[in-house]
Amino acid sequence: KPVIVQCFLFFSPTPGSWQDLKETSGGFIVNYGIHCIDAICATLGADFESVYCAGGRYLFDEAEGVDTCVITVQFRNGAIGLAELFGAQDPCLATQPSLRIHATKKSVETYLDEGLVRSFRGQPVYDERAYSFCGGNDGTVEAIAGMLRSRQQPVPSDELLAVSEILDMACQSLETRQTVFRH
Repeated sequence: KPVIVQCFLFFSPTPGSWQDLKETSGGFIVNYGIHCIDAICATLGADFESVYCAGGRYLFDEAEGVDTCVITVQFRNGAIGLAELFGAQDPCLATQPSLRIHATKKSVETYLDEGLVRSFRGQPVYDERAYSFCGGNDGTVEAIAGMLRSRQQPVPSDELLAVSEILDMACQSLETRQTVFRH
């Protein structure tokens, strides 16, 4: 039984870009946090009870919102989800992104290789348009077509809703500096 699921990712947000702005991406917590929270909910499920988020603007003074945060999710079964989002100035200096699952009988750690998209299919990728085309969206159309053919939803509705609620509650928690409880 999983007890703690920890996801660490680093990003280099560009202040003023669509990824930094709350109106276009939801802001740092939503835009980047979704990657960690999705992995946590895929492992622990959708039945959570509270969220706490702490963070700040440590690296990019000109960013609209925070550039680093930690989101803690308490699940009703006692498990804890921990998302660590770090706005690294130089991704090469940051620790390898990872997902760790600590269970009652053993633990497992896997490294996330999103950074390898820079050499996706042997071709160097240098700009954002190429990243979105070559790496970021690769397989998306095929996955959607497969979902439509099979009529199966790849992610359960309750899990999608939980991810959205957690991210919204994390934003509320950061603003109020208090734990936010699910109704």
